[in-house]
Amino acid sequence: MCYNVLMNRAEQDAEIGQQNETLEDIVNIGRKTMEAAVAKEYDKLKKGIKVVIGGPPHSGKTVFKNALIEDLGGDNVFRYCAAPDDDGGTWYQNNYNNPEAREKRIKGTYNPRQVAFFSETIKNWDQTPIMVIDIGGKITEENAKIIEGATHAIVLASDLSKVKEWQDFFEENHLDVIAKLHSHFDGSKDIQLPSELEDDHLVASVHHLERGVEAADRESIKKVAGLISSLAKNNTAYKEAHPGYEKLGNVYEIKIPADVKDLPSEVVERKITDAQGNEQINTSTRFTRDAIKLIYEKGFDCENRPVLLNGVLCGWMAIAMTFACEDAGCANVRINSPNGFVEVKPLPESEEIDPEWWEEPELKGEMDGKPVYSIFNKGRSSVKIVNPEDLDTMTVPKLPEDAIVSIETGGPNWLKASIAAGYKDKVAAIAAFQPGEGSTIAWSKNFDDLGKVIE
Repeated sequence: MCYNVLMNRAEQDAEIGQQNETLEDIVNIGRKTMEAAVAKEYDKLKKGIKVVIGGPPHSGKTVFKNALIEDLGGDNVFRYCAAPDDDGGTWYQNNYNNPEAREKRIKGTYNPRQVAFFSETIKNWDQTPIMVIDIGGKITEENAKIIEGATHAIVLASDLSKVKEWQDFFEENHLDVIAKLHSHFDGSKDIQLPSELEDDHLVASVHHLERGVEAADRESIKKVAGLISSLAKNNTAYKEAHPGYEKLGNVYEIKIPADVKDLPSEVVERKITDAQGNEQINTSTRFTRDAIKLIYEKGFDCENRPVLLNGVLCGWMAIAMTFACEDAGCANVRINSPNGFVEVKPLPESEEIDPEWWEEPELKGEMDGKPVYSIFNKGRSSVKIVNPEDLDTMTVPKLPEDAIVSIETGGPNWLKASIAAGYKDKVAAIAAFQPGEGSTIAWSKNFDDLGKVIE
């Protein structure tokens, strides 16, 4: 009898022991899973705060994005359009209703090459503490793939019934939704609503997001900018991965605007309040055309070294900085972009127009007796994706030696500079076109023409 009791107890103890081992295994597996998730999130944050703006079409996402970036201060923010068309591209937004700009926009749907390109760009970008991304206005597998490398999300919807599904979409893809916003076009003021969420989230309306109307003063947009600024300020992972900026001995890196603050510019200051209630001022530096002549006179100390142009550049500045560095004897110029630092390569002239990349050159008139030609390259950062390897086979249309060339493209700055490099010393002058601003001469055989705007 005692023997049987002892055996039963032994069996019970063994069963309990097995259960305890099983529980311990479960706890260990859970702990390892949690540690892996934390490590994965930490790796994401090492590359910065990456905020996706999503919601249904016709909600004012592009206007919202541009206003948000202005409030964040453009000097430390990288804006990125991962939509299947060009409406979100900054190249088109300065003058959205300009007929010449409108006819060059391309509508489209995602293709596998685009999706892979957008996804890898967002995952790998780490040159600024903040990245702001807009995506197509539909909940799709393509958008889920694209946002894999992002960290946070904002829902912006004119249709309130769509807010929940976009919130669920982002959260299912492991993004922290920091704001749910009703885009109220006919509203006259922003309204912030009581929320069941924490203080670092926002539920609000934002009123009248209309193209061409200044929106950076909207209270809800400033509030979102404060939340993002706080996230970036408290992102120790990014700070540890980017301990500081030093000049590298084997290359000459030019940080923009930090290393060229002596050039003529307009500094736009935006005052916001962060999530902790602290007031801060964010800045965006916009160099004026008066800077072009001074860029060539500056005398960069880059002789025999590669130059890295690192920062926010408009088209004419990218061209002028490239040529000024080349004149100073640099080995080559590389411009920062979603593709990394891409080397500028002069494109050879060709009598035959390559229809894959070019529309027919258009004679626009003349300036000081010289013919002005507009050339449009189809390369984009979105629909017609252009990659650095395309520079190895691309050509530029041959033009008369006395021509003034106006370069139009929605492509990256390394493409604009490579096109310009193909024409340098072969034409009279080279300009970069920007909708709403005209074509600004960035290089010319006549020094006095630098900075002029072609009407």
